[in-house]
Amino acid sequence: MLPRPDPSESDAPIHAALADGPPESNTEGQAVSFRARSWPGGGGRLIDLGGIFVAESAVIVGDVELGPGTNVWPFVAIRGDVAPIRVGRRVSIQDHVMLHCRHGVALEIGDDVVIGHHACVHCARVGSGTLVGIGSRILDDAVIGAGCVVAAGAVVTPGTKVPEGMVVAGVPARVLRPVEQRDRDYVARVAARYVRLAASHVAGGFPPWNGTNPMPQGWESGWLPESPAASDVTTPSCDLGKGDA
Repeated sequence: MLPRPDPSESDAPIHAALADGPPESNTEGQAVSFRARSWPGGGGRLIDLGGIFVAESAVIVGDVELGPGTNVWPFVAIRGDVAPIRVGRRVSIQDHVMLHCRHGVALEIGDDVVIGHHACVHCARVGSGTLVGIGSRILDDAVIGAGCVVAAGAVVTPGTKVPEGMVVAGVPARVLRPVEQRDRDYVARVAARYVRLAASHVAGGFPPWNGTNPMPQGWESGWLPESPAASDVTTPSCDLGKGDA
């Protein structure tokens, strides 16, 4: 078992705890490649790997590459142990997300993707600018086109091809409607604000609360994205089948 770093110490022991040394290419503005190394996990802090933010409690194993600005939150599991996982720029991978893939089938995630809490992404590709909603499931060999929205709790079945710019919802996932400009704007805001929120964590904006110190400034409303109104959600209108879109 890899040693766990002491949260009270600097970032150096965390890099030293990696099986074969620190991640490659951790210069700011470049991707971080974990390859055969394992991120050791640990506490709740976010660590800045040259502009890529990874929570100590995240587990990253195998052939994994994270692009600049990507933020990996507590209790995420990213396992590139059966095929490579490539994550683009400014991707928000929120708490308890699982990224994995089928043996020999790489997982590719584009830029500016938002993956909500507790989502399971076990597919072939998620296109840039896509929102993967809280608790959704994207299964083996599925492909999500660019600029899509996968609604919270949706299950995208194996082999499904979702065309670009579509909202899908339900179990199994069905096409709801085309993505609108307000949806694209919302996803872009969330992706950008999570980069800023991660930087705020790294800068000490969320110190441990001792019962008396004031709430951190990060709780101010400036970073919070607006949510779409509940009235925007309607019943899915048609099946989303397998095969090429």
